[in-house]
Amino acid sequence: MLKKMFSSFLILVALICFNNVISTAQEISRHDELIVNGNRLIVKKKYNEAHGAYDEATKLKSDSFIGWYNKGIALDLLGRYEEAIETYNRIIDLRPSSHEAWNNKGLTLARIPEKREEAIEAYNSAIQANPTFDAAWFNMAWGAFPFFCEFI
Repeated sequence: MLKKMFSSFLILVALICFNNVISTAQEISRHDELIVNGNRLIVKKKYNEAHGAYDEATKLKSDSFIGWYNKGIALDLLGRYEEAIETYNRIIDLRPSSHEAWNNKGLTLARIPEKREEAIEAYNSAIQANPTFDAAWFNMAWGAFPFFCEFI
């Protein structure tokens, strides 16, 4: 009985949220529409199309943190690591204290064996920007592990 009531409550909350989205849908800009579309494409693993949506969004709004951030993710998923790194650098120029951008830059750098030390530096920058960002601590430890193994 309690489970059924909780399910009904969740459905009611979802409907209220949906109604709020519908009522503000007319206010969504083309930029935001492209971001949402890109996110849907990422979920569908259509990374090229998602990249195109994010690229168009950043052309409409050149200071779009979320546009550049998601574009970096799409480029990384496409294996276009150098472009992803350039994109994360763009985000860091826009918002130097973005621990997420520093962390993702580190993740992308870590995919390139000769850039793993730079990855650790990026994780360190993420930690300096937000010392409680657990993902950066984990990634730094994991990224440093091969270096520690050399000394064992």
